[in-house]
Amino acid sequence: MALSVCTTWLLTYAPYVADYSRYLPRNTSPRATFGWTYAGGVLGTGWTMALGVILIASSPKFGIDPTGFLANMVGHSLAPIIYIVIVLGILGVNVLNLYCAFMATVTSIEPFTKIKVTPTKRFSILAICTIIATWLGIVGQGNLVTIMNDFMLLLQYIMVPWSAINLVDYYVLRRGNYSIKDIFDVNGKYGKFNWTCIGSYLISIVAQIPFMNVEGIYEGPISKAIGHADISWSIALILPAVLYYYGMKAKLTATGELQEIERIYAAKKIVNH
Repeated sequence: MALSVCTTWLLTYAPYVADYSRYLPRNTSPRATFGWTYAGGVLGTGWTMALGVILIASSPKFGIDPTGFLANMVGHSLAPIIYIVIVLGILGVNVLNLYCAFMATVTSIEPFTKIKVTPTKRFSILAICTIIATWLGIVGQGNLVTIMNDFMLLLQYIMVPWSAINLVDYYVLRRGNYSIKDIFDVNGKYGKFNWTCIGSYLISIVAQIPFMNVEGIYEGPISKAIGHADISWSIALILPAVLYYYGMKAKLTATGELQEIERIYAAKKIVNH
């Protein structure tokens, strides 16, 4: 479970990266974008996860009330600082969470409604997201760890294959060469649907089912056979990458696009050298 959560935590960070990396200067290298983002993700979460492991190993009381446990550790004089830091941290990260919730909501409904986002609509959508999130927090209090584990697993099942396909397409097949105009044109060279992508994604979702283990909801036969471990993230990462790579490579080769991508990539390497 711990390994699954750690892996999922980084892989599901992709939407945040997509939201913000687009604002980087055009000459920023993909290697720098990936490397610094990955380093920040590992360093920013690794030390807190390690601290959690140490604290839970030192006392089982930490798992019951983590905030109160930390406050008691530092004493009454420093306890208010601990509470302030935790509250500010939650507020800070939830600004990003609400931003991404807004972007995801608008992206999901815009193709079907052609909604025009105004300040009033933006506020209304954010308010609805906030109310739902707050309600979930109130209802789920006392079972936070279980809910978070199940939620992270759910993200793992649906987001890891998405990330794998994106990474293969960007770094291995197209090597960062895209036509922005065609992305927004349903009649462009990318077409309305990428069935190779959709097929690889759906097959990967189904293939994970025997490996799943969502506490109290479902446990697959393979998970039972290996001591109730959930290793579906490995299937979600490897299978769609392989399926999409070979399926899309054949498609790009047939249309001649792969040869054009290789030519552009070779020309860029010469210019860089």
